[in-house]
Amino acid sequence: MDDVITISRSELKALIAEEVAIQHRQVDWVSIKELQTITGWGRTTLENWRDQGKFRYHQKVKGGKYTYDLQDVQRFLRSMNK
Repeated sequence: MDDVITISRSELKALIAEEVAIQHRQVDWVSIKELQTITGWGRTTLENWRDQGKFRYHQKVKGGKYTYDLQDVQRFLRSMNK
């Protein structure tokens, strides 16, 4: 059985507000090459994190190129430094 997680009402409201803000903001979609240049991380590492669901990405067609949500990647990288 999965563990039960409890959060306060204010924490839940904050999480919902953050998700709504993410859904309504302008997204800067960048290629893997741009992401490598901006972050300094290698392709394999970025692709592993993508596959682990660490940040948002988009693929228009199956087998097509991926684009990455730059702000979400930067959020993830900041969380690693905490």
